[in-house]
Amino acid sequence: VRFATGNRYALADKELGLVVTAGEAAADFQAGGAEQYTMSELMRPFEALAHKLRMRYLPMMAVHQFLYLTPEAQQRLLVRYQQYVNNPNFEHFAGQVAWFSDQLRHQITKADPTSVTLNQVLESLENRQSELDDLAWNL
Repeated sequence: VRFATGNRYALADKELGLVVTAGEAAADFQAGGAEQYTMSELMRPFEALAHKLRMRYLPMMAVHQFLYLTPEAQQRLLVRYQQYVNNPNFEHFAGQVAWFSDQLRHQITKADPTSVTLNQVLESLENRQSELDDLAWNL
């Protein structure tokens, strides 16, 4: 640990995020389950290391039984992983919507700026986010 702390904590304020894959079902990782421990408990030493190095420890992303997932579920997982890596607000719905909107804008400019379908999807997404923001404000 001395390499990272020294006198100035070279990794301070950096982020440490873990993506963990397991061949067992998520239900196996609980008290009384086949693995006896939660995935968070098993990753606790990494959290301690991040704390020691004054890093920001991100919530872990666990992937269970990837090969048993349907192709659609695997694709959703890929999008979730991309958000985990690229989107600092991946855990918040509004952050996910903003990320998807940015991705759509990028696809529209890359593919065809006049693409009616992509523009409609983007407009619908943004309109619905506005409705959700209004609802949250009223609550």
